[in-house]
Amino acid sequence: MAAATASLATLTLEEADLSVPEIPDDTQDRLIVGVDFGTTYSGVAAAYSATPDDIDIIKSWPGGNGITSDKVPTEIAYTTTDAPNGENDGGQQNGENVQIRWGFQFKPEESRLRCIKLFLDRNQRLPHFVSPLETAALLRKSDRTVFNAVTDYLTKIYEHTMETLTRRYGEGFMSSTTVSFVLTVPAVWSDAAKNSTLQAAEKAGMGDRHDLRLISEPEAAAVYTLKSMQPSSLKVGENYIVCDAGGGTVDLIAYKITHAAPLRIEESNVGSGGLCGSAMLNYRFEDAVRQRIGQECYHNMREKKPKTWQMGLKYFEEFIKRNFNEEEHGEVNVPFPGLPDDEDAGLESGFLVMTAEQVKNIFDPIIADCVELVEGQVNAIRDSGGTVSGIILVGGFGQSNYLYKKLKDHFNQNPPPQYTEKPTHEAAKVPQTAVEVLQPLHAWTAVVRGAVIRGLEGSLVEKRQARFHYGTSYATVYDENKHPAADRYWSPLWEKWMVSDRMQWHIAKGTSIAPETPISFHYTRNFRPGQSLVVEDELIACDFDEAPDAYNQSLRSLCTLTTDLSAVPPGLFTRLTTTKGVEFMNLDFELRMYIETGLVFELRVDGVNMSGRRGTGRAIRGPNSALTDYLAANNISAQQIRDDFERRRRQREAGIASEEASNAPTQTSADDEAVAAAVAAEAAEEAEIVEKSKKRKRVAEEAKEKAKKAKASSSKKGKKKGKKDYSDDDDSDFDADFAKDMYKKSRPAPGQLENCDFCNKRFTVTPYNKEGPDGGLLCTPCGKELTKDLKKEKKAAAPKPVGRKRRKIESDRLDGYTVGGAKTLQELCIAKAVEFHEDVDDLGHMPQPLLERLSQIFSKKRVLKPKALPLFLRPDLDAVIIHDAAYLEEEDYHRIFAMVPKMETLVLQNCCQLKDKAIDYMLERCRDLKHLQLYAANLVSNGMWQRLFRELGGNLETIKLKWLDAAFDDTVMEDMLRYCPNLKRLKLKMCRRIGNGALRAIAEMPKLEHLSLMMSSSLDVDILLNLVQKRGPQLRTLSLEKNYEVDENILQAIHDNCRQLTKLRISENDYAVDASFVDLFANWSNPPLTFVDFNSMRDVDNGNPDGPEEPIGFASAGFKALMAHSGSHLKHLDISSCRHVELYAFMDVFNGSQNYPALEYINVSFCNSVDNAVITGIFRSCPSLKKLVAFGCFQVQDVVVPRTIALIGVPRAQDAIEQYGVGIDVDEAVERMIQIEAAA
Repeated sequence: MAAATASLATLTLEEADLSVPEIPDDTQDRLIVGVDFGTTYSGVAAAYSATPDDIDIIKSWPGGNGITSDKVPTEIAYTTTDAPNGENDGGQQNGENVQIRWGFQFKPEESRLRCIKLFLDRNQRLPHFVSPLETAALLRKSDRTVFNAVTDYLTKIYEHTMETLTRRYGEGFMSSTTVSFVLTVPAVWSDAAKNSTLQAAEKAGMGDRHDLRLISEPEAAAVYTLKSMQPSSLKVGENYIVCDAGGGTVDLIAYKITHAAPLRIEESNVGSGGLCGSAMLNYRFEDAVRQRIGQECYHNMREKKPKTWQMGLKYFEEFIKRNFNEEEHGEVNVPFPGLPDDEDAGLESGFLVMTAEQVKNIFDPIIADCVELVEGQVNAIRDSGGTVSGIILVGGFGQSNYLYKKLKDHFNQNPPPQYTEKPTHEAAKVPQTAVEVLQPLHAWTAVVRGAVIRGLEGSLVEKRQARFHYGTSYATVYDENKHPAADRYWSPLWEKWMVSDRMQWHIAKGTSIAPETPISFHYTRNFRPGQSLVVEDELIACDFDEAPDAYNQSLRSLCTLTTDLSAVPPGLFTRLTTTKGVEFMNLDFELRMYIETGLVFELRVDGVNMSGRRGTGRAIRGPNSALTDYLAANNISAQQIRDDFERRRRQREAGIASEEASNAPTQTSADDEAVAAAVAAEAAEEAEIVEKSKKRKRVAEEAKEKAKKAKASSSKKGKKKGKKDYSDDDDSDFDADFAKDMYKKSRPAPGQLENCDFCNKRFTVTPYNKEGPDGGLLCTPCGKELTKDLKKEKKAAAPKPVGRKRRKIESDRLDGYTVGGAKTLQELCIAKAVEFHEDVDDLGHMPQPLLERLSQIFSKKRVLKPKALPLFLRPDLDAVIIHDAAYLEEEDYHRIFAMVPKMETLVLQNCCQLKDKAIDYMLERCRDLKHLQLYAANLVSNGMWQRLFRELGGNLETIKLKWLDAAFDDTVMEDMLRYCPNLKRLKLKMCRRIGNGALRAIAEMPKLEHLSLMMSSSLDVDILLNLVQKRGPQLRTLSLEKNYEVDENILQAIHDNCRQLTKLRISENDYAVDASFVDLFANWSNPPLTFVDFNSMRDVDNGNPDGPEEPIGFASAGFKALMAHSGSHLKHLDISSCRHVELYAFMDVFNGSQNYPALEYINVSFCNSVDNAVITGIFRSCPSLKKLVAFGCFQVQDVVVPRTIALIGVPRAQDAIEQYGVGIDVDEAVERMIQIEAAA
């Protein structure tokens, strides 16, 4: 099937209904219902298509006590009761009934979910008065999600609407009339948020038995307002800006008149919006009252006199917000009955007296934000050469006199000269600056009225402007003038350097889009034999004005475009072959997207539409049930099922008739024989099928054996290397193959159904199905198994490359997996357990260190998968250590916490699928956790990190986190400081969202002893200096990797403040100079260090890889000072890539007379001055040495390695080991090396 679909079925580029302006069906009566789902208030309106001008607003609501209102509060709450299910029943939770209250059904002091609509769009910032934590707590208490709460609220809206309409029109009318719903959404919402709203509305019932569409709120307002204006006042080319000022958001969109009668419009600028609705005024009013009457009085009023507060707030909402005008109201008196008089606070006789200036202070910041948004739209239209004829204010906040006056004053400061037919003076040529501000009738319900008109008349918008850039990522040929060298990779098929994640933007932000115009996506794809022809691409959006050339984290993935190319004729694929003989197929194709009532995709190859093509053997469309797939796979048709049923029915009837005819025993016997014969025939047929299957497998095995023998015999022929054998002395094989090809049946066309030559199951043919030994095709699983078997045989026969073997040896030696001498029984058991891991069911009560060792080896071999995970889990363990969790799925983490509830230590590296639900389960099960190490836990949210620290922070002593990109910011670090008072060990590496704020928090951790940092962003040196000064005296470990800010000041602070360090790591730094390292170790009161890592402490210049002559970084003098201070106790030394340490320094330190008894590990890789003499000195000076790493030390050659020492990175050292053996001591090894040098 050639098809292209989006993973979000209702996702569109703008609204879910970017449809062609359709002509309503006047022959069918319809009832159109508009739903304005607002942030603070929601409204419903309805109209009958036979009387379209009569738009009814629903004004009576449950809990309203008979008081009518054009809208109902967007608020909902859940309560659990033991009572039977009632009309407000929202389901059951833990055996209890959940009742839903909404709208007006609340007392003033009761808590409820507010502004839940804002949580649907993750890309929109929340206003300061909306608490995510409080909302999350209320949702968790009721076991609901945001989507559930929105669905429940819309369900109540739907149920009340249908009940009201039934009372108004009657049940007979409602049952026979089509009801269509039009739901409004903010213009600035993301596509995913619109999709979530649409799904919630469908689940609420609006899309179950009805037609459901979406429309943006400002578009609905524009439809109503422009339709209500006199047609003569609208002129083609005029631009109107609709400002929908609601409770939570203010949405703006600009429209240009393209036809006056009938009215048609198009978007003239990209919509905008912000969180500056009238709800902000409520909270500013609340702050003003609190400041006036004092915190204590305000708190008492809210707690003990909630109705007093509600009365004052209601007066502010219904009178001040709508009617305030500084010219008419010198002061306002807000009623707060019951509050005592206070002259200083302005309380008198139960009223709070507020001057006009004080009210303006509440309004002005919010009004300024609104004016700025409107001005942005006005300027954008003027910059494009257009003029703005009017600004239309709608919405609840749009009724405000103060907002109207401020907008009017702002846009009418310099009125234009009086209009004349011909300009008679230069002033008449001045561009228009004044814009008329309109405040239409029914401004609060303009959106919901416009939604109804949209449902009645269809879309009035002919063109829309893209809110974002829309595109896909692709790979292209590397261009050194355009692309960073670090991004390139080698393509074995194209045999070129390529770069991936380049962006191709198909739609630019602000582009006008007509519904009938297709949007084209051009692709080219390579396919190897047997590779699936189903390809996926992400549709990506960018909100910036300038879209980037390459993919980055600021871009958003909207949906997945899945394209099935299996029905494209094979002839349209281009067959290509690499220089190494690798064959592959290439296809150029185009994916066209039409914006109709939804997204419609069309696949085109060479200009031909392939979307309608599908295999002739399969007529099933859409998703199939498991039963359908089973029947098709086993070649069982519907006709066959019917025939079998008829045969059994006839047999049963024949059996009943034979029982009634007792005087005809011969007939009964005949019928029984017939039935038995039929059953025997079926059994024989099944046996024949099984036998054929066995025969196919046997023939396949024989064919493989024959092929191997043929290869073996041909390889024995006397060929010369590099020449082919064209001998044709024996034509018997050729004749047999020719005859076989003559009678072999032709290959079925792609798309047809065929039986597999091995397993006999039914499958759909593709161009890449492999052939069986009898010429038949194999299904994909059997083809893969055959390919796998052939690869295993080929791999077993082929010799392993020497270089790869040597690299594996060095890698194992570096990781400690290779030990000289005979292996212990334990090591042999570990090796066998890893080799036959699929057959191991249980490791028994193995000690924890051995389990950790096994986990390391399983991870290195990449076999630590879900099947092997239970080997490392036991209820009695206090630690779970998984060194590579990349193969684990989400449910595997639940299994870890379920099986090891008493764990105190948790180590999960590369835990890519660890999500909030798993952490939530861990918090319930594992309350004794003390040591936590998580790497790449990018799916854990900030909120869950904060909750983890709140609930387990008191126990945590160790936290190690690495590779966190999506979450974990400075606010989480503040919670770590607050809730983890006993933290002793902290490691943070490449946590990209933390910065200077995290360092400030670390500086205040009272018990911190071990600190490791690898920051991804630049830091303030003063903040880092403050951290070292505050925590230095108690630190035992200090690791600063890739911290380029470390300079002589930081090193001096370490010298002055650190008194207990045993481990010090400073790496990849080119700021600190060698003299500062000398000062660090000179007269340092800190005891000798046992662990030092100064790798890559050097300055590298592209033109001079060895760095400048004056050493910047760790050099000779610093090295000598380090060894003089800590050499007696040092166990681990890493100075790799410290290229400024010269030969004389190595010879002075490792001269054979100086002894470093504790030193076990040394890394001098890429230190250019290291030679055989240095290696000899290291052997003599370090009697406890176990591992010496010397990659890139090209002057080291022909080294003879003593026993117990592993020399890694010197290729020719292995040759010397094989020549002289490994049983020699240091003196003999040095003597052998002298002999080798003398011989050379």
